[in-house]
Amino acid sequence: MRSFLAGVGLGALLLCGLAVAAFASEDPVARGARVFQNARPSCRTCHSTNLEGYGRRGSPGEARAWITQPDVMFKKTGKRGKKPRYQMPAGDLDALVAFVMSR
Repeated sequence: MRSFLAGVGLGALLLCGLAVAAFASEDPVARGARVFQNARPSCRTCHSTNLEGYGRRGSPGEARAWITQPDVMFKKTGKRGKKPRYQMPAGDLDALVAFVMSR
């Protein structure tokens, strides 16, 4: 019985490892597009799906700051507006920045 349970546990760990490896190898821009589409509050409310040109105008650090610290960026740039501060797993944030920079 113990060897059966150990085998089941090992099998489950292997499957989880494969799932994590597959997720980690996903194209970051495609993953970022999915994060953009599914974020709550929605990024699309203000940005629709058109971020054209941001990758030529901004830097990855600025994109990250606009997503995680918009209040700091409003002060830094002198821009005015209202933007939510997003908190998300690091992998999702990296992917979202990759998506924004690809536009």
